[in-house]
Amino acid sequence: MKFTIFLLIHLVLAQVLMAQSLTNNERAVQIINRAINSLGKCPEGLEISTSGVIHNLGHYAVPEQTIDYAIQEKIGFFPSLDLAYSHTKMTKGDNNYYRDLVSKMDSAYSWDYYDETFTKSKTSGGLVEVAKSNPSWFLYLAKKEALSLRMIEASGAYNVIAVTMKDGLVYNLIIDSETFLLKRVERMVYSPIYGDALFTSSYEGYTKQRGFYIPQRRVDYEFGSVEREVTYDSLAFISIPDTSAASLKWLPAPFINSLADVTTNEEVIVFEKLSDQIDLIKYESQNNKSLLVKFPNGLGLFEAPQGIALNKQLVSKIKERYPDQDITYLFLTHHHPDHAGGLKAYAGSGATVITTSGNTDYFKKLAHTSHYSLDEGVDDKVDLLFDYVPLLGQKSYAGIVTAYEIGEDTGHTDQHLVFYFPDKKFLWTGDLLFFYENGRVYSGSKRAEGVYKLITEKGLDVSRVYTSWPLHGQKEYGTPEFLKKLVEND
Repeated sequence: MKFTIFLLIHLVLAQVLMAQSLTNNERAVQIINRAINSLGKCPEGLEISTSGVIHNLGHYAVPEQTIDYAIQEKIGFFPSLDLAYSHTKMTKGDNNYYRDLVSKMDSAYSWDYYDETFTKSKTSGGLVEVAKSNPSWFLYLAKKEALSLRMIEASGAYNVIAVTMKDGLVYNLIIDSETFLLKRVERMVYSPIYGDALFTSSYEGYTKQRGFYIPQRRVDYEFGSVEREVTYDSLAFISIPDTSAASLKWLPAPFINSLADVTTNEEVIVFEKLSDQIDLIKYESQNNKSLLVKFPNGLGLFEAPQGIALNKQLVSKIKERYPDQDITYLFLTHHHPDHAGGLKAYAGSGATVITTSGNTDYFKKLAHTSHYSLDEGVDDKVDLLFDYVPLLGQKSYAGIVTAYEIGEDTGHTDQHLVFYFPDKKFLWTGDLLFFYENGRVYSGSKRAEGVYKLITEKGLDVSRVYTSWPLHGQKEYGTPEFLKKLVEND
């Protein structure tokens, strides 16, 4: 009897919960339908032209610096074919770079600005990326995932609806409660550098054109800052998808089959002994390197490439190799992510970060980012310990290595450290230099001039000059004699 009552209670509760869920879903579907009716359905063969600016966050002189580049976009939509495409031109000075993305059904085909071939991916992420350019198309895709629609908030000025799109990501759609126009699209992303972050597309100044509403302006936000701003210049209606710029004519099967598939490389970490005191660490998938050095009070790691998982794997391998020693120092040449992006993994470990004062705020920001999307058990509230090398100065650590600050002589970053090992006659330079396998002497290298100036002015006895990047495609190390050739070639 007790079991029967228990079972009945659970059945009733399940029905109540199901009814609540269905009601929530039905309300969300109703609002999506009203929004589609308010905006108007995306017309077949719509092609939108936009222009604006990208605030490019790159490997620049100071942390989080951006440089503005002009962009022009052409985006096409064919609902009956489940086809969307975009062609973007980015202008840097006198040079133009192109990015093409075509999405059809459940596959995406992309050519990024600096790629050498199209890449094929069996995801619909490209479809969603293109969709943010056209609110009516985004709602069209959201309605196709009607069973996943959920009301998050339905009060005040906005209705907030969550939808799981074909790319597997959850998007929040912020819809005006009065006009039912789509105001924003939000999604949570994970960055190995910044952790959990919100990406947002915001639409401004809707106007009615040819029977449906289109915004006059779109602003995209990434990591809390504006990533791009575009103005909607013109609309056109075409009968055949214009993917000629992407060299994709209706995505013929032979061409699709020849595309390179996206692959994921598992991290391979290799240790190579340079001396009884120094190991060279190679990261195959990142085409990058670090140094591991024995100190009297522990180990010193030179460079922390981006990725918490990578650095946790590295720490584990270091512990296997040196079970009785901990990482005491973290020496970072500069702030770029392929050198300092994994800093978060060492926050709270007790390791002291050797850097320059100009990186403090940025490194603290990295240490306090949340990484809940990646369940790596990393505390997001711990602080870093810092020790600074003075600008244009030097500092020695245990007589094993001396750090020199030469940023203004490199033309790479405003503040940059190189590390000299007097007993081994090694110089670690980060990615300031490149040593061609064939010994080719190139010109115009301010970085080489800066390193050579340090060697000569300080009278450093150097036999080998090591770089952290790249792992492949260059000599294992260079020499001061080669640096002299580079300087003289200028």
